[in-house]
Amino acid sequence: MAAQLPDLPQIVAFRNQLIHGYATVNSSTVWTIAQKSLPGLINAVQLLLNDQP
Repeated sequence: MAAQLPDLPQIVAFRNQLIHGYATVNSSTVWTIAQKSLPGLINAVQLLLNDQP
């Protein structure tokens, strides 16, 4: 199911940066990603959840 998510490698890389490189994370970059990319990801996850039996 995760493979059906758009931009999965970038999502994983972003998560890894947040977890392991939190001291160097730029908060404005995180905010921009949250505003621009998160709504699409939420929609994609919702579609996958709706397809579950």
